[in-house]
Amino acid sequence: MRRGYLTCGCFTILWLLGPLLAATTCEPVSDETAIRLGKFMHDKLDFPQTITLMAFKIESVGDTCFKRVHFRPREQDTGLNIVVYVSPDNRFVTRDLLDTTVNPSEQRLHAQEDMRKRLAEGDFPSKGPATGPITIVMFSDFQCPYCKQAVDILNSALAAEQNTTARIVFRHLPLPGHSWARQAAEMAACAYKQNDQAFWHLHDFLFSKQEELTSENLSDKVISVLDGQLNVGQYLECVAARQETARIDEDIAFAAEQRIRSTPTLFINGQRREGLPEFAEIRNLVKRSGNAANNAQR
Repeated sequence: MRRGYLTCGCFTILWLLGPLLAATTCEPVSDETAIRLGKFMHDKLDFPQTITLMAFKIESVGDTCFKRVHFRPREQDTGLNIVVYVSPDNRFVTRDLLDTTVNPSEQRLHAQEDMRKRLAEGDFPSKGPATGPITIVMFSDFQCPYCKQAVDILNSALAAEQNTTARIVFRHLPLPGHSWARQAAEMAACAYKQNDQAFWHLHDFLFSKQEELTSENLSDKVISVLDGQLNVGQYLECVAARQETARIDEDIAFAAEQRIRSTPTLFINGQRREGLPEFAEIRNLVKRSGNAANNAQR
């Protein structure tokens, strides 16, 4: 349930910089090459077949012959931006091009802050103050028992710290091996389309009744839970037409871009934590993040 999803592996960092930089000419990225690179990235990151990656921006890296290529889904404008670096001969790609002139500590801090913003800035189910000192983002699967445990641990840790300022953001990552996870994700997205309260009501129900739910009884049970929470007719139309499938694909694509391979995966103010966390660990992370944020505001 937690392993083997979005198998992508890390790209090999280009160590042969000397010979490559010694090229006398910089070979441009042709339209044909851009299509080939997009297909490679799609397959390497195990994107859904409903998504086609297209290169929308190509930049030179300083005064070198390396290129920085940006990809996004052709089918919809999701704000997703996958960046790779391409060698001068257009043969090798890497997600990380290490610049020895940049301070590694500053680079890590910048990357963590950028991740924190990208994780939660968007139209995602959330609860808690938007401007609070702590933002916790969880990539989750409603059929994953570890996700259910993670929710319980997270709620208990926040309660232990008497924390009411944390913002919780939910991101979908239904695993393909789960029989009703994708169906539940689209149902939850349709509920969220009408209001936040309906989503979180369904969120809690799906996890609390996880062992009782099946592909066959899911729809009827969800409708009974949502009755009175939203317009059931609009909800049923949304589910039948799969109106929110692009929203789920967007989260899956973002997870693939960030090499998120398992559920649950948590980010606390941009700090990543994979797998089922320990109560004490989450409590300490929440406490430290809150203290750091409060000190920064003084």
